[in-house]
Amino acid sequence: LAEGQHWAEAIASFEHALRIEPSSADAYNNLGKVWGAQGNLELAIRNFRAATAADPKHWIAQLNLAKALQAAGKTREAETALREAKRLNPKISAEY
Repeated sequence: LAEGQHWAEAIASFEHALRIEPSSADAYNNLGKVWGAQGNLELAIRNFRAATAADPKHWIAQLNLAKALQAAGKTREAETALREAKRLNPKISAEY
């Protein structure tokens, strides 16, 4: 849904998933991606943080958090998040 830019449908779908499974790191991560794609970095960051809290080993959410923090100009926090993502998955490329 999100890929087709059906934002409202995507948000409703991921929020529904969270009502069913409130600790779904994937749903939080996907919701963060949708908010980020719309340019709402505050909500993107909030959801990526919720994803990493729900699953501290979710390296994709950690990487997405780093990218969103960087886009929001929060460089130090972004560097910390990126280090954690690379610790969780050493195969993350150096370009990030």
